[in-house]
Amino acid sequence: MKKGIKAEKLISDEKIFLLYKGLFNEHYVVKGSTGEVYDVMFNIMKNTYTCSCGNVRTTDCYHIVGVKSFKGE
Repeated sequence: MKKGIKAEKLISDEKIFLLYKGLFNEHYVVKGSTGEVYDVMFNIMKNTYTCSCGNVRTTDCYHIVGVKSFKGE
């Protein structure tokens, strides 16, 4: 399943939650496709995302793609 499709499924299944929004960062909790829970952090100052899933690729994981879509980016 492609990242975009998996990310949209996270939104339609209501598996993305905004936990905290501060001046410098946002913290989202994402329930993955197999039930794991991941933390996605958005650093507002650096305009960067990180995820606790351990993705080693240089592209965004589907959890980050889902959060970006959830935010309307």
